[in-house]
Amino acid sequence: MKHGVFTVGFRLAFAVALIAVTGCSRDDGESDLDVQKHAAHAKDKPKPKGSYDPREAAKRAAKIRAELPVEEEEDLTDLSAADWAIRDEMQSALDAENRQLVLELTEKVRKTVSHPVVRRDAVRVLGWFGADVLDALLAFAADSDKGTAKDARDLLATAIDGIEEDGSKAAAIVKCMAVVEDADTLDELATQISSLERPLELATILKVVECGNPKAVARAREAYKFLTDSQFVDRATAVKWLCDNALEGEDLSVVTNAPSSTK
Repeated sequence: MKHGVFTVGFRLAFAVALIAVTGCSRDDGESDLDVQKHAAHAKDKPKPKGSYDPREAAKRAAKIRAELPVEEEEDLTDLSAADWAIRDEMQSALDAENRQLVLELTEKVRKTVSHPVVRRDAVRVLGWFGADVLDALLAFAADSDKGTAKDARDLLATAIDGIEEDGSKAAAIVKCMAVVEDADTLDELATQISSLERPLELATILKVVECGNPKAVARAREAYKFLTDSQFVDRATAVKWLCDNALEGEDLSVVTNAPSSTK
């Protein structure tokens, strides 16, 4: 029957995606072997210009495995034939590194599939694409299934932390903090603001303060106090503080129209 065949095949092929969030290690050793095979395959395969890099995904998966708690084995007994089919489709799209198809399939799951296991699988597949699928992960971050929402939020924080270019990281932080309400996720994102260069750190804080999400605004005000050792008053006061305390070579233009400091 389809369930029996799918269970064996899916565990072999889908283990890489599952291990990214659950951190589970199967007794028969399948997951670690699959991760190694995936990484080896990715190393030899040429990467099309502008495409998702599976080698970076393997690094993200290792980071996620180290950070996320181990979950209990999921109950697959009540999955319908349609549930099995969409899981299979998502895995095939992931194997083909077809990000657009993954986005289409996971959005279909979000809108039409109610089973929490399938919804969590969708999030885990998205996790392989990291910051390239922030909007899709954000949509799942408010999921009615608590496990799905938590997985999405954890992957969001990890994906943003892996963004190397500060401007892109700052934009992603603001985008997520504007809509996420989970306290732990907001704390993690607020902490990541402090990793930015000082002018961009302040610019990011100001954007979060103005984002309209009360919980995020509170974190941003705390970040401002940590940076300036003073309470937030308004944007003008914040800009004046930066100008008065500018360090040599700092690019103040990210906050003001002022040129780089030459102190």
